[in-house]
Amino acid sequence: MSEMPTEFNVRIYGLFIHEGSLLVSDELLQGKPFTKLPGGGLEFGESPIECLHREADEEMGAKITVGAPFYTTDEYIQSYFRPWQQVICMYFNCQFQDVERIKVSKQKMDFDYSLTENQESFRWVELKDLKAEAFTFLSDQTAINKLVATF
Repeated sequence: MSEMPTEFNVRIYGLFIHEGSLLVSDELLQGKPFTKLPGGGLEFGESPIECLHREADEEMGAKITVGAPFYTTDEYIQSYFRPWQQVICMYFNCQFQDVERIKVSKQKMDFDYSLTENQESFRWVELKDLKAEAFTFLSDQTAINKLVATF
C-alpha cells in the first residue's frame, strides 16, 4: 500500500512565447531525460513572481518580465520525483527582456551523455507544432492543451 503525500511542492513556470514559438526545457535529472516548461520550485519566503525571476536568472542568466497568470493546477498531482509530495503548479505569461541572450539548441535533448551531472537545454517549439504528450509532467500537458486551445 502506497502512502499518501504529506507535503506540498509548489512549482512556478513561465510561458515564454516569441515569434510564434514557445520556449521548452529539456532536462536530464538523475539519469532520466524529460521535457518541461521553464521554471522550478517556490522557495519558502519568496513570491511566485520572485521565483520566476530567480529561476530565469539561475537557469538562463536572463532578465524577464512576468505577465498575467495563465493557469494553476486544478487537480490532484502526485510528485514524479517525491511520491510523498502533492504538486501545485502555477503558470505565468512571461517575456524576456533580451531574448537574444538565451542559449537555445535546435536539437531535442541536447545533452552530453558522457557527463554524470544533471543538465538542461532550452529550445523553441513552434506553437503550431506543440503537442501535450511531448511533455513529461501532467501539469505541463494540461497547460499546453490550454495554450493550444487559445491559438
